[in-house]
Order: sequence, then structure tokens, then C-alpha cells
Amino acid sequence: MQMLLPEAIVKHLFSCGLEIDDRIVNSYWSHLENVNDDWAVQTESFRSAVSRPVLPLGCYGDEAQEGLQNAPLLKIFGIFMNLPLYRPKATRLSRYLIFCIESSKVYSIQETLFPVLRRMVESFNLLTEIGVGDRRFLVSEVRGDQVFIRQVFSHKSMWTANQICFRCAACTGGPLSYTNYDGDWASTVRSTEDFIQDELPAQECSPLVDLYFFNITLIKNCTLHVINLGLLGVANGGALGLLLDLQWWGDTSAGYEEPLSKAFDDFTAWRRARRIYTSQPRFRPKALLRENYGFYLNCKGFNARVVCEWLRQKLADLSASPLRNNDERSHLSLDTPVGFNLPRVDSFLCSLCAMVADSGSLFLSDIVLLSALPCIIFIGALLWCINQAKVFTVSLGVGKTRKTDEVSSDYHLLQSKHACLQKRFAAMEVELEELRLELTTLHQAHEIERSGRQFLLAYKKLAAISLRLEKLSWVMVPKWHVLALNV
Repeated sequence: MQMLLPEAIVKHLFSCGLEIDDRIVNSYWSHLENVNDDWAVQTESFRSAVSRPVLPLGCYGDEAQEGLQNAPLLKIFGIFMNLPLYRPKATRLSRYLIFCIESSKVYSIQETLFPVLRRMVESFNLLTEIGVGDRRFLVSEVRGDQVFIRQVFSHKSMWTANQICFRCAACTGGPLSYTNYDGDWASTVRSTEDFIQDELPAQECSPLVDLYFFNITLIKNCTLHVINLGLLGVANGGALGLLLDLQWWGDTSAGYEEPLSKAFDDFTAWRRARRIYTSQPRFRPKALLRENYGFYLNCKGFNARVVCEWLRQKLADLSASPLRNNDERSHLSLDTPVGFNLPRVDSFLCSLCAMVADSGSLFLSDIVLLSALPCIIFIGALLWCINQAKVFTVSLGVGKTRKTDEVSSDYHLLQSKHACLQKRFAAMEVELEELRLELTTLHQAHEIERSGRQFLLAYKKLAAISLRLEKLSWVMVPKWHVLALNV
């Protein structure tokens, strides 16, 4: 697989004249030390031993669709590098692709991505150990959404499990539920050692833990997903819903379609006056309203920022407008409380089930026939019994002599059958004894196999503990060997 290694990217950038003021770098580290950042404390000895301030590096990963319209099902996975303290005018100029692959071609995380991560970690460590010129570098963040973090670390806790947080013991229920804001989460925050020991798999552990001075605080949540695609969706939807309920763009009794169209025209005029380009499509009710939730505006990351700024201006205009006076827009009123979410309308539908039973009537002749039917059955049964008694009386004398011979022959037949059954029973007892011996042998073989399996599991656990101890020793031991001799 083709990769553009971080060391090659950094060398090219600094050969092109990239320079970051040492005062900015010192301010960055001073801030982390003032807030007692665990990673900053861990790297203090290393940073104080080098000649110039250490520049932080970032690693970012995400997955995107190749085309929203032409290829909505084709996705591409990419890993990028950035310098957090380098802020050019265009953000795209500060993101440097390391590796990308079509998501459909990823066989597995361990088989496809882990080799890439190992090579990338080796390159990052070289920038820490050797650097470029008189500069040394440290990876300060591994950033991405929850899916990317889960892919590269394969930690146990995740959003679909009971234990949802890999940083602490927050779960979906109980006193440590993530919705319980009074829960004692701080006492369960995991250290780097706990994270490696409890969350990461013993085998095929993520290569990212081999980074120099790896710490759990390096794992950062992507602000684009948390703020632009999360919180701004709620804030923008609530603000837009507030203005719609106040009929800022006209009457909404017939629906939100026409007012939203006017709102988008207002938004377009606002951004064009400020020469801001966005790919935001027209506002639609289906993109604004969520069932059983209320207003939530779906936007792409950058579009959400622009819409937020426009809505901030609209709310400022709303607060400054004389709505309480009788002006030409007197239909607007702030006297009634207006919520930021669409109020729930709970409708209870009542349905009645009518049961129709069609019943017919009987004729008089049918009733008479049904009434006489038991009498007819009784008379027929009585006549049959009398006839049978006559036949039995006639054949009684003839049958006595025959019955004695038949009973004698039946007795001898039963005796022979009894002897055959005894022989079969004896044979079955022999077969049963043989089956017992076979079952005993199978049971012994099963016990031997289970003992071997338990021994194998115990061996694997010992190997896993050994591997974890090796990882922990790598993380905990100070990396004095990364210092060059000329430092």
C-alpha cells in the first residue's frame, strides 16, 4: 500500500519555509501544564532536555462518501496528519493525507489498517527521536469520531454496549448512568494503564500505544462531529423553530414548507452579501423536524457554522424588534411562551369493533324432527340388543366346546411368546452393558479434551498478561533513549 509518511511530510513543509513562533509553542505547553494535563506532565522531562520547544503533531481519521449523488454507497477511509499550532487561512492547507483506501477493500481492521498504523507510528517516533533540523515533535492527539476511535483501538466499551465510555465506568443504567449528571464518574476515570489493561484486547493490540509517551488523554473527540454535527444541529433547529413559531417568515398554519422557503431565500441573501459560499440545500420540513423529538436541523459541518451565524443575527434582530408594539407585524407576539422544540402532540385514537352474528331460524318440521330424534335412536338400539341376544342364545351351546380348545391353544402360544421375549430381554441387557462401557470411554475422552482446552486457555491468558505487561512497560518506562546525543 502506498503511504505518505509523517516524517516526509514534515521535512517537506519545513523545507518550504514553514516556521511556527516559539512563543506560540511555549504558550501551548504552558496552558497544558497550568491545567495539569497528564500528558504534559509526562513529557516535561523530555521537553526540558531539548534545545527548542517541541512541536505537537496530530493524527486524524474519518470515513466519507465518494459522492453524495453519483456514488452514495461508495465510501473512502482516510488518515491525515496535521500541526495543531499551524493555522493557515484555508483549513484544507493544514491537513496532510497519510493513507486512504476504499472502505469496501478493508478486509479487517487488524489485517488492513494495523500494518499502516505500525508504519505510521514508526515514522512519528522518528520525528520524536531524531526530529527535523533542531526541531523535535510529539503526537499530541489522535482525533476522530467514535467509529474511527473504535476502529483503531478496538476497545471494549462502545455506544451500543452497556459500558459506553472507555475513559470511565459510565454505562446505560444504574447509578453510573451517563444520563445521571450527579453520578460519581470522576472516581472511575481510567488511567493509561487501566485503559490498556481493561479496554484493549490482549492480542492484536493497537499499534498506536507504541507512540512515544502514549497517554489516554491523547485520544480526542473530533469537534466537527461533536459541535458542528451535534450541538449545532440542536441549537440551529431550535432557533429556526422559534422563528417559525413566531411566524417570522409568514403564517405557518398551512405548514412549514412556504415559510422555510422564504427563510432559505433570506439565508441566501445574507451569505451572498458577505460573500460566503456554502453547499447548504434548501430548508425542508423533513430535514428540520424529527419524529418524537422536535426541531433538529441537519447540515454539513461548515454549513452548520454559517447557518448558526445567520440565526444568531436573526435572533439579535428579533430581540431588537419592537414586537410588543402595534406595528405592521403585530401578528408577532412574545407574550406567549415559546419553546425551542416542537411541542409533542399525543393523540389517542379510539376504535370500536362491531361483531355481527348472522343467525337463521328453524322451521317447525325441523324442530319436531330434532325432538323425536333421541326416541328413534333409543328404539333402534333396543331392537339391536334383542336381536343380538337371540343370536347369542342359539350359538351358546355350540361355542362352549370350541372355546376350551381355543383357550388351550392360546395358552401354549403365549408361553412360547414369553420365552422369546425373555431371550430378547437378555440380549438387550448385553447390548446395554456394552453401551455403558462405550459411554464411560467417551466420558473419559471428553474429560481429557476439556482438561487440554483449559490448559490451552490458561496458556493464552498467561500470554495475554505477558503481552499487556510488555505494553505497560513500554508505556511507563521513560524514553530517555529518544534523546539525541547532541541534546
